[in-house]
Amino acid sequence: MNNQKPKEKIAIIDFDGTLNKFEFPDVGPPEPHVKEALETLKAAGYKIKIHSCQTATYWGRPDERKQHIEMINDFMWKHRLPYDELIISPFMDKPLATAYIDDRGVEYDNNWLQIAEKLKCEPI
Repeated sequence: MNNQKPKEKIAIIDFDGTLNKFEFPDVGPPEPHVKEALETLKAAGYKIKIHSCQTATYWGRPDERKQHIEMINDFMWKHRLPYDELIISPFMDKPLATAYIDDRGVEYDNNWLQIAEKLKCEPI
């Protein structure tokens, strides 16, 4: 089994609903305390990488994808939120990271039965 770990601290963070309030297709305001949290991660030596479905190649026309990328970069700059990279992968590869932060994530801790019970009741 390949148990690779990154050579540096990396936090992969989702955009909509995690860094900002989910108001898709619009961009909501920053989530409370997000700036302080990102600054704390940076001070602790983390590289912060933003990952969003909106940067995927399957996301509409190429000009729409470009608009989404610009929207995310503009949001981060406008609110002075520190980050190192906006991940733009044509293959949507899962990047290697120390932590993944996402509003739709489900934490695994040897709890498959609890996960299945929770997810079977989730609406679409």
